[in-house]
Amino acid sequence: MSMQQMFLAIPSASAGGGSSLDGLGSVDFSSGYLTIAADAAMTIGVEDFTIEFWVNPDNFTNRGTFYDSRGPSSITGITIGHEASSGEVRVYMNAGSGSDYPVSSSTLTTGQWQHIAVTRDSGTVRLFIGGDLKDSGNRTSDMNGNHAVNIGYKTYTGSGYSYFDGKISNLRVVR
Repeated sequence: MSMQQMFLAIPSASAGGGSSLDGLGSVDFSSGYLTIAADAAMTIGVEDFTIEFWVNPDNFTNRGTFYDSRGPSSITGITIGHEASSGEVRVYMNAGSGSDYPVSSSTLTTGQWQHIAVTRDSGTVRLFIGGDLKDSGNRTSDMNGNHAVNIGYKTYTGSGYSYFDGKISNLRVVR
């Protein structure tokens, strides 16, 4: 199996809505998001993967997007985001109408850095927050869509998620 990694501060990431990268590789998403152009290397398909990053949420007023690889009008891909008010982290895979999330956890808090990791190993999807396993489920969805990836905002226009209000650092995708 080939390994592909994507780090938040890679040169091909372009800022949307006024975000900027700083020397530490963290981005304040209170005023925008990042887009990574469609690239076959970012397509997960049916492979095992890990998506991990650090977040420091400012608030949970709206549903916020950490990572979204679905196309504008396609449900094929993965979305990692948080719910409004509770901050519950949800992972959607090939989901339309908010119906297909295999794992979730309500342990995210505002005002502090927390590590989030989503893994799939032989069809078992796991959500870790702060290194602790919070939930697991089975999902073998083929996420073969070759779409742009947004960090800090949705790519799928039908999604109820919006801008993430806070900071994200050290995002990495391994497959």
